[in-house]
Amino acid sequence: MQFSCLLAYGRRRLDGEIIASGSTDKTIKLWKKDGTPITTLTGHNDSVTSVSFSPDGKIIASASKDDKVILWSLQLNDLLARGCQ
Repeated sequence: MQFSCLLAYGRRRLDGEIIASGSTDKTIKLWKKDGTPITTLTGHNDSVTSVSFSPDGKIIASASKDDKVILWSLQLNDLLARGCQ
């Protein structure tokens, strides 16, 4: 795999099935534990500096240099079925 952006931060969900990464390209990417991309979340206007899953794994919080924190609701069954967008 070749990436065109620098990973700023990554976090694994407690059950280990999903990994979330934040990047300098202003996105959060979700990955299956085997490295297969699931989807890309957009909404920040600057580098993502932190990502974190809620204890139940249904929400991701992301923070960025744009001074915003975004809460992302995950419909996990739908995300696991989709490929990278």
